[in-house]
Amino acid sequence: MHITRRSLIHGTAGLALSAMLPLRAWADNAKGTKLTPEQALANLIEGNRAFAAGTPRAPFDTGQLKKLAKGQEPWATIVCCSDSRVPPELIFRTGFGELFVVRNAGNTTASAQSLGSVEYSVAPVGVPLIVVLGHSDCGALKAATAVVDSNATFNGSIGPMVDPLVPAALAARSQPGVPLDNGILENVRRVTARLRSPEQPILYPPQLSGKLQVWGAVYDIASGMVHYTDIPPGLHLPGGGGTEH
Repeated sequence: MHITRRSLIHGTAGLALSAMLPLRAWADNAKGTKLTPEQALANLIEGNRAFAAGTPRAPFDTGQLKKLAKGQEPWATIVCCSDSRVPPELIFRTGFGELFVVRNAGNTTASAQSLGSVEYSVAPVGVPLIVVLGHSDCGALKAATAVVDSNATFNGSIGPMVDPLVPAALAARSQPGVPLDNGILENVRRVTARLRSPEQPILYPPQLSGKLQVWGAVYDIASGMVHYTDIPPGLHLPGGGGTEH
């Protein structure tokens, strides 16, 4: 049997459709956002600039809670670290119901729970944008770097939690610069690449059609700024947003 790119795309789309059908039976009662991936990204960039500048935000209207009780229509999914210094709703100056957040130490999608959560945000919730958000001074990457540098071990479930980050820390050793910073960037790139892969039956078809984009970024705790690191070919940040390579 000869497998072409065209047959792979069609086959992947078919898998996505079959995978999406059961989800609709228990999905939230929402029509999905009308924002495009570009508009969603522009919102994140504008919100982060305002946050870093210390611009005060208007108080939340509690009357919106009744509307949210009927369903959700988030416009971006943020895969981020559990670190207490990295609250995505504050970093991007968003409110209730705007972000679908998947948090774990090291901002990975290594588990079925984390990857499945990302998939659910796309089908059937309809989020048009996914951002994999690493951050400076990441404790999980520090642990992975210690495994690589000194064969460190960790008790309980911390060791298995760190394991998916070790390849990024290992690759960072051969790169110029600070190993921890390199590992943080490398981990973001690897997670982003996984979510963009044609092997993703739910996530790949909407990317192919332009309805979904996946971006990588690193949040600098000291400055409050988010720098985008893994920009899809041919795409540009709205408003000249910050980049980091």
